[in-house]
Amino acid sequence: MKGLKKLVSLLLVTVMVFSLAACGGSTDSGDEQGESGTATETADGNDTSAVTGEAIYGGTLNMTMQTLDLDTDPSCSQSYKWELWFERLFQIDVTLGAEEYQDETTSSSRLTGMLADTWEWDSEAQTFTVTLKDACFQDKSAAGMEEYDIFGARAVTAEDVVYSYDRLLGIGMCDEAVICDENWESSLYMIESIEAADDKTVVFHFNTSADIAASDFMLCNVNITGPEWDDLTDDQKADWHYACGTGAYVLTDFEIDSYATFTKSTNYYGVDTREGYEGNELPYIETITMSMITENANQITQFVAGNQDIIGWNRAYLTDSETSVIKDSLTEDDYTEYIYLGQPSAICYKISGNEPLQDIRVRQAMQMAINMDEINDSYYGYDTEAQIGGLFSVTTDYSSVDSWDDELLSTYEYDPEGAKALLEEAGYGDGFTFYVAIHSGLDSDLYTLIKDYLGAVGINMEITVASDPNEMNNLGTNEEDPNSIEGSWGMSSTFFVTIMWKVGGPGYTSFNNDSTVEGFFTQLDNVTSEEEEIEVAQDFDKYMAEQHYALVISPYTHIPVYVSTKIGGLDSSFIYSNMNVGTLLNHCWDTTAAE
Repeated sequence: MKGLKKLVSLLLVTVMVFSLAACGGSTDSGDEQGESGTATETADGNDTSAVTGEAIYGGTLNMTMQTLDLDTDPSCSQSYKWELWFERLFQIDVTLGAEEYQDETTSSSRLTGMLADTWEWDSEAQTFTVTLKDACFQDKSAAGMEEYDIFGARAVTAEDVVYSYDRLLGIGMCDEAVICDENWESSLYMIESIEAADDKTVVFHFNTSADIAASDFMLCNVNITGPEWDDLTDDQKADWHYACGTGAYVLTDFEIDSYATFTKSTNYYGVDTREGYEGNELPYIETITMSMITENANQITQFVAGNQDIIGWNRAYLTDSETSVIKDSLTEDDYTEYIYLGQPSAICYKISGNEPLQDIRVRQAMQMAINMDEINDSYYGYDTEAQIGGLFSVTTDYSSVDSWDDELLSTYEYDPEGAKALLEEAGYGDGFTFYVAIHSGLDSDLYTLIKDYLGAVGINMEITVASDPNEMNNLGTNEEDPNSIEGSWGMSSTFFVTIMWKVGGPGYTSFNNDSTVEGFFTQLDNVTSEEEEIEVAQDFDKYMAEQHYALVISPYTHIPVYVSTKIGGLDSSFIYSNMNVGTLLNHCWDTTAAE
């Protein structure tokens, strides 16, 4: 499949570790392929000051997670989750400062070397050459895990990098590609072959001279491993004790659906490059514990009690009443509050199986029945203007939000009488029924409110609550059955829309007969520059907005993240540049460790 090849950078524009997933706004189903949505600065702003304070070694960091889905195989590429032992060639440059990430997309220009020391793209020769830093695989014997020490703390070589990519593509050193959920053939479309020129130099031979291919390559998160990994049995590979890479932390304890504990690696190669901390050996903190706490009230209780240092991580949604508990229980000196915008929640229609929804006037009418300002002001209690924006991103770089004309905007504004007139004109003045599935992690009160809004114009929305995202999606698998559940996968990035188109996922049923949508994907496959990619994405975004393939049911949500002042070394780039959890966590410290 070549079809996703040019969308790697678009994926990285819209995926942040805190971001909303692609099912109705706040599900965990996006974990398999990354999470959609983009962090950005709210009207109130965030602290964008540079990192200050004395760096301290030792101590602990405790944080809450809503899921702890373990995947030990390097092919998983889950750099936005919590596998702190994995590392890649490139990473986000945390030295750029928070301002660099306030409202900008993430591109290769904001990357720096992780395992890569230097690199050079030669478009004429179609080669991308990387020289490696002096790095080693983790010394698990130093963590008391000798029997699981498969690499022996040996140095990382160019052959390891070649092997890591070859096993994903089934080329060179590997006869077959590793079986995994990632579509590496599409993501690494540009690679023809790979060779190790010497122990520290890797040459990637491309099949194209397009500069965008070099950018796409750098943005692919390929975890580096060695041939020893595939000498393990399947049972060993699934055993968390064997988790090993080049990262700053070793996984030293794990209990499924409960917690994961990481201990500082004794032979980590990384150093801090931020101004004022240059040359400091990383990491600073001795142990990091991630606890799976799904209930908001429990997260807040643990944070107020000082048992957790970071909450709001991993798409944990805290209401105004819940966050007021923090503010009433602690002083402003006890924590830092970061606010970012999450993608709007939405319902993606099952157009193919529901005749009324095949009429664009009906879809416009349904949107006009939703009072977005009221939801923003009364339901969420925000004191800033409701923002809807583009379908693919809250940034204007990859969104048509700034180019919407008045006619299009009018179809996103609350107008119940206009909605009734459109329904009458389309022949559905008596209304109709459609079905929506949500899972227990979504905001059921919001969907109930939407049901009331639609009911006011004569449309009956039947809601089924599934136990989890997978069950929710399974309820909508029959594209042609009008009684099958609507695909409630929500607003998302171009990447996820592409996935739905390519694999026929739940959201695919909304536009599966639209040749124009297919044409946009073809255009995106053939762009040769980032500028051209942005232009096509903007046009695509505007078209999707015009067609109303998703019913927007909320404005951008304001997502708070709370960090105890016990944790130093972070500023608001913690939100914006969070493309690599491990990088950010190994740059912060425990201010109480010296006490």
